[in-house]
Amino acid sequence: MSGHGSHAPYAGASHPPTPGQPWPPSGYPPLYPHGYHGMPPAGAGRLDVPRPPSITGAVQLMWAGAALSLIGWFVSLATLGRVRGQLSAQAPLLPSSRQLTPEQIDLVVDLAVWIGAASGLVTVLLWVWMAAVNRKGRGWARVLATLFGCCYLLSVLSGLLLGRATGGADLVLPLATAVVGLFALVLLWRRESSDYIRSARWRR
Repeated sequence: MSGHGSHAPYAGASHPPTPGQPWPPSGYPPLYPHGYHGMPPAGAGRLDVPRPPSITGAVQLMWAGAALSLIGWFVSLATLGRVRGQLSAQAPLLPSSRQLTPEQIDLVVDLAVWIGAASGLVTVLLWVWMAAVNRKGRGWARVLATLFGCCYLLSVLSGLLLGRATGGADLVLPLATAVVGLFALVLLWRRESSDYIRSARWRR
């Protein structure tokens, strides 16, 4: 027994040694030669995986979507004045019990302005946020971008089917934004994008 004392197993044999500390001359191999649960070995350093063109293209398309959403936001604010004119023109046609007073028309227009401004800004910020986090290869960001894209596409399609598109800008900008988002999602789900996202955990 004493003969084995000088070759006793390393005190921390159940765990790899700290970086820079050699393995003991016990003849025992490293417990996790390839890392624990697929992790790089201790001291392996940061993994630098190049960003694939599919991720770069998806991010660029997201920035384009943010720009289109911003343009659409300005267009919608500029055309909200039509709401006041339409309400004023339709007011005499309504039954007396449902006619809107000038004060009520102003309230409706003001609410439309505030709601339109808030929703437009939120949409632009979501595009920018998705571009930033997907550029880093976050898996949850890809899933969230897919959810946002599907919801936006459904809203555009439902708006078209219900006849809500009343002008050229109302029709072109939402469709263009939806197409941009669709192409961005296609790039995000390419195989090289998935490989990059899987490797992102070692780059944190």
